Amino acid sequence: MDYIFNYDPGISPEYMWAAIPVFVLSFFFMYRNKQKNKVISASTALMITYIFIVFSSTVFCRPEKSYYDYNLTPFWSYRNIVKYHNMKLLSEDILNCILLLPAGVLYQISSGKSVKRAALLGFCISVTIEVLQLVLKRGLFEFDDIFHNTLGCAAGAYFIKIAVRKFSKVCFNKNT
Repeated sequence: MDYIFNYDPGISPEYMWAAIPVFVLSFFFMYRNKQKNKVISASTALMITYIFIVFSSTVFCRPEKSYYDYNLTPFWSYRNIVKYHNMKLLSEDILNCILLLPAGVLYQISSGKSVKRAALLGFCISVTIEVLQLVLKRGLFEFDDIFHNTLGCAAGAYFIKIAVRKFSKVCFNKNT
């Protein structure tokens, strides 16, 4: 458990400062060109900014390795968790699920599309991250991360979809 509370994503302050203009430009572009709804524009800009931060912390701020690191065995982490009771690996799997959960929430708010679309978005983001980690030698390419990130993005979209539905029923007495 200590690993979760001492987790350092390794993102440099420069990338965090760069996230501010990313948000402002995204919001301006969305509000001016595509959407006149401020909530949709803001949630889309937040999603773009969040994805920028995710890429910064999972790819660009990591130290470069001298070799290509990959594990092509699907669900290898589950076997290690069960066999060796590896709690650090379990926490990494949980954190990978949580990583794209906010992107799923923001995608659902900004687009209202299906949870399957959010899963597809999570899959595309995750595959891009994993391929960049492999090509740039800045992390471990593994199918488990793709699965967990996709699951997290879909879960975020599903949770907010259910929350909005419940909120609508309670506040507006609508049957949706």
